[in-house]
Parts: sequence; C-alpha cells; structure tokens
Amino acid sequence: MGKLYANNVRKLMASEGNMILLDIGLVEKQIYHSTLNGNNSLPSVT
Repeated sequence: MGKLYANNVRKLMASEGNMILLDIGLVEKQIYHSTLNGNNSLPSVT
C-alpha cells in the first residue's frame, strides 16, 4: 500500500509541476547532476 501511495504522490507532483518522470537510479542521477555542473569526473560508487 505504501508504494502505491508514494507512486501516486510522485505522479501528482510531476503533473502539477509540469515535470517528466524518469525511473533512473542514484548513480545515473549523480552523473546527470555532475554533467550539469560541468564536473566531468564520475561519482565514486561505494
């Protein structure tokens, strides 16, 4: 039940904020943000 609620809230927030939902992992998100910030080094995975 908790996952369903969280997913519905996520969809609503994206819809209200005119955002696109992406199902990416933490490492992919860190790489994306590093690229946006002009940092070409990859984040360390521990």
